[in-house]
Amino acid sequence: MNNIYYNTKECGLEIIDTLDESGLSYEFNTLLIVRATDTNRMYWAHSSGCSCPTPFEEYSYASAENHSLNEIRKETLDEFINAVNNFPVSVDERQAAIQKVRNGLRRKIL
Repeated sequence: MNNIYYNTKECGLEIIDTLDESGLSYEFNTLLIVRATDTNRMYWAHSSGCSCPTPFEEYSYASAENHSLNEIRKETLDEFINAVNNFPVSVDERQAAIQKVRNGLRRKIL
């Protein structure tokens, strides 16, 4: 199975943004925002750990009906914003990620 982070295109996804906690040694803490190229639906996922596991190995995307990602819709936007606002990166990085998603939702709705 393709990894949604390292094999994004092969999964039919496009990366919208990534938030990475800085200053970690032999570990990772990443929030990933992607768009499905066939449906324009947006999704997010969070992965963290030591250097042993592969980032995002716990997630999959085969299709809009067969995936383990968190879909971002108007109804779930607050949950996504809460996750981003609590992520340990700068305010500017958080605001930029939220704005990209809001712009994507606007284009999808119009």
